[in-house]
Amino acid sequence: MNHNVRDPEKFSKFKMSLVILASVVMMVSVSILQIAPSTHDSPGSSFSSMPAMNIALTSPVKNNQVTANNYSSVNPNEIYTKEPAPMGIADFGIGPNGVPYSYNTTSFDGTVSINQLQTFNQSLVSKGLAHYMTFQLNLNLMFKNAGTLYVYWVQDVAVLNTSSDKICFLDNVWNMSSKNAKMSSSSISGNGKVSTTGFYYYQTKHLYTIITPTSFNMEMNATVLPNGFPDVTFMYNVGSHWIIYDTPNFTFAHSLDGKPVFEVNGHNYEPTTYTFYDAELIMGGPGNGSQTSATLSDVNLELQYWNGHNYQFIPNAYNFGSNTAEGICNIHGSGFSSVNNGTIGSTMTNGSGTLHQIYNSANLSFLKLKFPFSDGTASIDNMNITFVNGELNLTLPYSQNKYSLIIRNSSGIVYNGSISLGKGQSYKATFYSVSFTGNFGKSLLPKNFSW
Repeated sequence: MNHNVRDPEKFSKFKMSLVILASVVMMVSVSILQIAPSTHDSPGSSFSSMPAMNIALTSPVKNNQVTANNYSSVNPNEIYTKEPAPMGIADFGIGPNGVPYSYNTTSFDGTVSINQLQTFNQSLVSKGLAHYMTFQLNLNLMFKNAGTLYVYWVQDVAVLNTSSDKICFLDNVWNMSSKNAKMSSSSISGNGKVSTTGFYYYQTKHLYTIITPTSFNMEMNATVLPNGFPDVTFMYNVGSHWIIYDTPNFTFAHSLDGKPVFEVNGHNYEPTTYTFYDAELIMGGPGNGSQTSATLSDVNLELQYWNGHNYQFIPNAYNFGSNTAEGICNIHGSGFSSVNNGTIGSTMTNGSGTLHQIYNSANLSFLKLKFPFSDGTASIDNMNITFVNGELNLTLPYSQNKYSLIIRNSSGIVYNGSISLGKGQSYKATFYSVSFTGNFGKSLLPKNFSW
């Protein structure tokens, strides 16, 4: 794990100066075709440069509606109990033994590593989408304006043709602030537009060809613009650099109370009364609530959040998401951890699978270090992590009792030692800077003192 830290807030402020054209990009035409939603499925954004379908919200739960803010914890299986389902990695805010928790952040980063992947749905042949699927980074943006809570479901989506290995990216923004809330063109401003059915969408004009094995990243940042409006930055990285492709901001929010954040909360459902405050990176069908099936799959998915100092792996994970209607079957999702590079995530292979929690904090280790300097790098065994703002917080795959630890700052190595950390344990330490004035000799040292 070698993460070069990008402070999400600082990064977003310079988005207008980025050059987003690359030599490997092929420009494609844009043609939007709206697909009418079914009775229970919400509409989503259409695909340009590919046969048009829509990303969709999951259907409301029939005869089993829940009430927001009325439950001590949510039930991750409230909507999905079996495949086809949005399979991948998700944090529902539910820890060991079903204990709920909550946190918020200004950034999530999802990593998709594809060794092999083929999908097929016979029913989509006539629409030209038989081999299409999506990877979706789905989050919940939350902020208060003039004392009123607003919740938006935001999606950073990669659309992949597993036959031609062509991939493109699009985003969606949905209003989840109440049961029947819709987006309006006067409430949001970005590269995209609001559909007549009340959702915001935008698709990039770039089409890439991937060569497996490969990996790519999707990231979303929540910031406040200089004009005071809350903003979401949609990004992807298919190679050596990040591309910001859309930065919609909420132009009605003139009286923002605090910062916009992405919320994970296992205590409550959203104001819709059936959707979750979760964070998910999932595999699903190509849109409009469609499903697909994996005929060959060897995919790793990793999900990290920004803790104010560095990106950190989510502490508890399920192998499925819930808020989206697109799903996939013939997928077996299991947890994985790598001692060699410190990564933690889910492995998606083809085969019969069940929906369950794949790892939790009881089987991991947690490290929290504070420093007397702002920026630096920590080397923990084979892991190299950059941190900012004088602190480092990590979720570690448990493998051994003792880890080597080297801390560096701009002056070089400032600490070289080891730490003991067991399964389910947290290690906290504060480093201090100490200076001495005077002359020292061996005879003045305490007994058994190592200089």
